[in-house]
Amino acid sequence: MTSISPGDVALLNLKIGGPAKLSTGIFVLYADDESFSFVNPEGHMFAGMITFSASQDNGTTVAQVQALIRASDPFFSDGF
Repeated sequence: MTSISPGDVALLNLKIGGPAKLSTGIFVLYADDESFSFVNPEGHMFAGMITFSASQDNGTTVAQVQALIRASDPFFSDGF
């Protein structure tokens, strides 16, 4: 895979701690030359969006990650 487009489903692998690992599909909400945003599918334990972006500042590449998430229901909130 060389690029992502809105509407694609991407694979997200997270190391939670120790040997535990979470693998899930995540929906590509937005993508352009400088940024892309993922949103969790309905029923996922987290609800929210994460945006990755990059820009140039005086010849230096600056990367930014913005995560806006919450637990999707009270049961998951206890563990979150």
